[in-house]
Amino acid sequence: FWRMLLYASAHRSRRLIAVSEATRHDLVAFYRLPPARVAVVPHGVDRRMFEIAGARAPEPFLLCVSTLHPHKNLGRLLRAFAALHQQRPDVKLVLAGMKGFSARAVEDLAAELGLSASVRITGWLPREQLYELFRTAWAFVYPSTFEGFGMPVLEAMAAGVPVACSDIRPLRETAGDAALLFDPLNQTALTDALTHLVSDDAGRARLVAAGRERASHFSWRRAAEQTLAVLGTVTAP
Repeated sequence: FWRMLLYASAHRSRRLIAVSEATRHDLVAFYRLPPARVAVVPHGVDRRMFEIAGARAPEPFLLCVSTLHPHKNLGRLLRAFAALHQQRPDVKLVLAGMKGFSARAVEDLAAELGLSASVRITGWLPREQLYELFRTAWAFVYPSTFEGFGMPVLEAMAAGVPVACSDIRPLRETAGDAALLFDPLNQTALTDALTHLVSDDAGRARLVAAGRERASHFSWRRAAEQTLAVLGTVTAP
């Protein structure tokens, strides 16, 4: 019913706004919409994130902000982290986000891998606690296999946190060359990315500078202006 409702709504609408070119492509391909009907307006980023960048105090943990759903690829992240942990037992992993469809599987896998003391699964957090995690994270990793935009990646870059994320189209659009990209289906590639994040000081510094510059191009004011521009093209029925 939900799929039918979305399909009908998309075809009834005179214009649609997608948050990325990747999402626009999916709408055109799967909903069979005329390309001209779908505009792209990227999200903005919370200005507080840029303030966090000036107050960073990194601690030895990797941060992933994500709902615990299967497509977020957290099982592969845990296995990659387990390989890293053998070399760097001082580094921890924090998974922050709502406990979704695969929460139990993620928790069980962390225990099975012997990572219960090194992996913190927070569940939902108030915004202020999330800000603190961005302020203190050593680096940020986002291994998702499917996204529409990738807001956590943008927030991490704005906060001055070095980022490694999946090499998928929506995240490439958001991060550009300001993140370390890896194949999300290749566990070795993911382990290598984590290793670079914790051991390559020069690489982290480059990612921080590039990430902040990249994030500066995303603002809610610009998103609002572009949204109004799209609305202005819609004539009354």
